[in-house]
Amino acid sequence: SGPMGAACCASRGAATAPYDGGSLERFPPGHVGGGAEPALRLDPAPQGKRRERTASDTPAPAAAPVAATTAPDPTPAAAAARSSSATSPPDAFAYQQKRALSNAVVSGMSGDSAMVKYETEERGSLYSLDYRCYIKGPQGYVSPWHDIPLYADEAAKVFNMIVEIPRWSNAKMEMATKEPLSPIKQDEKKGVPRFVHNIFPHHGYIWNYGALPQTWENNEHTDPETGAKGDNDPIDVVEIGSTVHKRGAVLQVKVVGCLALIDDGETDWKLVAIDVTDPLAKDINSMDDVEKVFPGLARATYEWFKTYKIPTGKPANEFAFNGQYKDQAFCYKVIEETHAFWKKLIAEPAPELNTLSRVDGAAHVATADAAAAIVAAAPAAAADSALPGDLGKWHFISDSKL
Repeated sequence: SGPMGAACCASRGAATAPYDGGSLERFPPGHVGGGAEPALRLDPAPQGKRRERTASDTPAPAAAPVAATTAPDPTPAAAAARSSSATSPPDAFAYQQKRALSNAVVSGMSGDSAMVKYETEERGSLYSLDYRCYIKGPQGYVSPWHDIPLYADEAAKVFNMIVEIPRWSNAKMEMATKEPLSPIKQDEKKGVPRFVHNIFPHHGYIWNYGALPQTWENNEHTDPETGAKGDNDPIDVVEIGSTVHKRGAVLQVKVVGCLALIDDGETDWKLVAIDVTDPLAKDINSMDDVEKVFPGLARATYEWFKTYKIPTGKPANEFAFNGQYKDQAFCYKVIEETHAFWKKLIAEPAPELNTLSRVDGAAHVATADAAAAIVAAAPAAAADSALPGDLGKWHFISDSKL
């Protein structure tokens, strides 16, 4: 591996005790936490209506320069044993949220818990390849990947999360890590915008999907437990709370577990988290709690990641740890490692990805004027592009494809 991968971590210790969330008949019992007795069947989620999200204060980063949060470097001593103790189709065709071309207020919290208002500014045409969603704070435009702190409250282990994809939507959005200011854009395949298919009984993404800022899954580092290198992106998060959040929203979440997806031969961690302002957040502190409060969701999450590429002709995805959910303590070690890798990345003089930012220690420093010029050069906001005609189709997966 390269220089950033040289400081690999030592073994994270004994495997986590299994999350006994049960299993679906067509998936072997060890796949979701290794439950010994199949006990859980996946039923369609209850019917419900989506809520419009209103502007509110939720926590984000302070004035420039934003200090990078502290985490140990991923050395054997610092990254030792991630030991652990353990795991709707509502309105199915009304998934397309109304998009206002005017700026929408989102929220965030800085590392010192100061409340800061942010705005999303959408450019280009939604569902096209020129679409970009920029984030602007009191000091001007910021990179959601680099300038928003990882921690909203480090002592309490509350993290900031950038929402890239609202629940029940199909457009596969992501932060553009190779572009200045890392705006949210639609992923593409062979020059065509990507949409995920609906796999029965799900519709689109079944949670709010996004990433933790100031993290990086190092593509030069082979994880000693998964045996695969990182996927070169910020670490992914699924937020399982009650609200459908807006694209570009900055949430404060607590992480309760994770899966280790192996995607095209790369380690692709999927953290499970809940918005700390959600009414049920106080009851969710582990994957066992997820099963108690949201029966079937852990199983559905595993199944979603395993099958979502099958309609495109690809095989079912694989997982490290035999598909077991790893617990909260394990997740904290993963997050600390990816934060340390990010700190090394932004200090690189010639990184593969775009690291223009305002954080301390960055080799490439942004100014407010330069950031404004970048956004001004983007295509003007325009009407939404047409959605694929088959976006409402349900796909059914046979056991033979698993």
